[in-house]
Amino acid sequence: MPTLAEFAAQLAEHVAHDRNWPLEQATRWVEHHLDEARKEYRDHGAPLGDTDTGFLAWLQPRKQPPTA
Repeated sequence: MPTLAEFAAQLAEHVAHDRNWPLEQATRWVEHHLDEARKEYRDHGAPLGDTDTGFLAWLQPRKQPPTA
């Protein structure tokens, strides 16, 4: 699993490419949304621990059972 900084950098690169934005603008956008998500995570009691690792795990898609 990447570190939070690595994840943010990868996401910023993707956003910059996807939206045709300068990397600096995409980085600011990603950091803003990660800050909002971190606040939401903490508002939920930081269920996986108030660490970067716990926060990143919380961001990962939840495993869903197969549907019939």
